[in-house]
Amino acid sequence: VFNHDLWLAPDRATFKASDGTVFNFSDYNIKAWIYGHWHNHFYALLGKSGIKSYCTSTPDKGGIDHSPAVFRVFHINEQGEIRSETRYTHLQNQIEIAVPAQAHGAPIHTGRITTRVNVYHASSPTASVQAALLQPGQQPSWTPLARDTDFAWSGALEAKPGKQVLWVQATLENGNILNKKIEFIAATSSTTAKPDSEWSNLRGNAGHNLLVNKPASTNPALLWSANAGGNIFLTSPIVAEGKVFVATIDDDTATRCAVVAFDAATGKQLWKFKTGNSIKSSIAYDSGTVLAADAESRLYAIDATTGQEKWFKKLNVPFLPPLDQGLITENGIVYAGHQRGLDAVTVADGKPLWENQGRNGGEGTPATHTLGDGVLTVSSHWRGFYAHDAATGKPLWEQTGSELRFRDGPATFHDGKFYIASKDSLFVLDAKTGKILQSEKTSCSMSAGSAPLVTDKRIIVGTAEQGLVAFDRQTLKEAWRHTTDGALIYTVPYSNNHAASVESSPVLVGDTVYFGASDGSFYGVGLNDGRRRWAYKTGAPSFSSPAVSGNMLYMADFSGNLYAFLLK
Repeated sequence: VFNHDLWLAPDRATFKASDGTVFNFSDYNIKAWIYGHWHNHFYALLGKSGIKSYCTSTPDKGGIDHSPAVFRVFHINEQGEIRSETRYTHLQNQIEIAVPAQAHGAPIHTGRITTRVNVYHASSPTASVQAALLQPGQQPSWTPLARDTDFAWSGALEAKPGKQVLWVQATLENGNILNKKIEFIAATSSTTAKPDSEWSNLRGNAGHNLLVNKPASTNPALLWSANAGGNIFLTSPIVAEGKVFVATIDDDTATRCAVVAFDAATGKQLWKFKTGNSIKSSIAYDSGTVLAADAESRLYAIDATTGQEKWFKKLNVPFLPPLDQGLITENGIVYAGHQRGLDAVTVADGKPLWENQGRNGGEGTPATHTLGDGVLTVSSHWRGFYAHDAATGKPLWEQTGSELRFRDGPATFHDGKFYIASKDSLFVLDAKTGKILQSEKTSCSMSAGSAPLVTDKRIIVGTAEQGLVAFDRQTLKEAWRHTTDGALIYTVPYSNNHAASVESSPVLVGDTVYFGASDGSFYGVGLNDGRRRWAYKTGAPSFSSPAVSGNMLYMADFSGNLYAFLLK
């Protein structure tokens, strides 16, 4: 069935017409229901009926929840069994060697280097990828790489220290061959990773205001890389107990959805916890527990050491739209859900502290919640920006003016205020009252999912089309901008045409601002002038925000690759 919206529910395959007639679609051998009303990507199996449901956003721009611009291909066999694959619309003959990267060193481990390749072509999947280290006067000795995700391929090559030339060749299913060659330096690293402090939420804490005030190298060196086995969307790495945690999405079959733990020093995968559906936004850590909520509103508490489920709770959130807001934790409480169905739950045992029933918040946004001075903020796209008492859930205030209704990125708490980028303006709100203390219209589109980075002199935020932009904290006037290249995949709602999108929330280390961009690169720029100090090209967009612990910087891209850099 092709329809504008989904008529069915997870627990029933019936529909009651206006004249009272009840249709049971299970009686008609319905295999799938294909719709698009919610402007996002969402696959779900409708209970015992066995009917598969597929929601898909527009093919030329991002969805309301920042779902990537795609078209869907459906495959149906002679038995009527159906499967789907999303294809990223605008990518043509994209190939990049992510590890090692051009002009960056490659670490040698036990005589081998890891090779990771991101390759994609919209109209034809990749059939195979092979790699070879070129030796003077010899024909290449090819090593086949293994597929990790729809983007990522990887393998290990024997290597000796010194300058190397790496040749990668990808064959598409349509027979076309893509080639890439780079030069790099292979070396055995004597520096060891020393992750120490927790990075428990988006940008380190529930207020998203953690600044790493220590001097560090402006040229981070890759120590290790790993793949999570699924695409990493707006979920940022979190770090605790010597581990780094990420989560994945799968809007085609929901079989690659998981929370994955890696050894923070070595990149060894320690455990993988499969979830029922995609983890669209932020996960968090508290008291030995990793918290994550999937698109079908299941809240998981996972033991950080063993990867075993501690408890599970179904949030009181409607089936549609799918849950896309990021959760936060603080002081043993996890705050999860949309404004409509917002829950506060104790981390230790999963018992509800309170549930919001005072407001109907409408559709969600991917904006992660924010907490400061006992005030919890939550967003609803097309409705407004809301605040609750974090201890009781009591509604405190709301902002529903046109400039704050269409919000995409999280707020940042700093010195008793919430800093927000919305539509084309910056806002500073009093945390207790919600009063707008300051606002300024900018020349930028602020529809990216980026939380402002607030320092003593700057407000720095990712934008929909202008890259990373800094503003003077006192006047809110633009100080500098660092324009990235055009997005490889469009995710910002209604943005396309080579938009220089930055969906990640920038992180400050010393006087360098680190962030990932939709153009397929990681960047480090100067805090005061925005000048580029460091860049690392992966060839897959990064919608995830950086994490920092000890001498380590962790970043992830959409292909599912996690990168650990030494801040020497």
